[in-house]
Amino acid sequence: MNSELDQKNMLNMFSDSLVPNELNRFEYDPNLIADFEYDKNFRRTTLKFNCYVTSILHFGATDDMKKLLNENFVEQYPFVQITYSKIKSIEYELLKLAHFCDFDDIVVAYAYVFFEKLIFKVFKFFGIIKKPNRKLIAGAALLIAAKITDFGTVRVSKVVEVG
Repeated sequence: MNSELDQKNMLNMFSDSLVPNELNRFEYDPNLIADFEYDKNFRRTTLKFNCYVTSILHFGATDDMKKLLNENFVEQYPFVQITYSKIKSIEYELLKLAHFCDFDDIVVAYAYVFFEKLIFKVFKFFGIIKKPNRKLIAGAALLIAAKITDFGTVRVSKVVEVG
């Protein structure tokens, strides 16, 4: 019992020493990346009536919207070293790879969570994920998710072969 408490205290001391306290207290929200576009009310007008609520999506040039989304994402999360559109692109690649390897949707969900947590993980005022390592980290997140949910099958080896 005492050794478990000592290990937890050491882990907390180690993680607190790596990252400033105000940045280390980021609470993971599973809808943060998924709903970022809709939280900003881009291209959308919501009409509320007595019996129902409807939304009208406005047409916009995709390049302009992509640039605007990326700029707003950088303003809101300046310590993240990857753009919003690249995050969505990598998540789509993870989904394609998972379907190619015949993984369940839960594997993709775990991989998204691991990847998104690492996106917002801060190490000395800078994000961990940068341009040279973003696909490697996404692949590692998928591999870890596959290994965690793999109960005696050998499907994990297929990820290593494809990668």
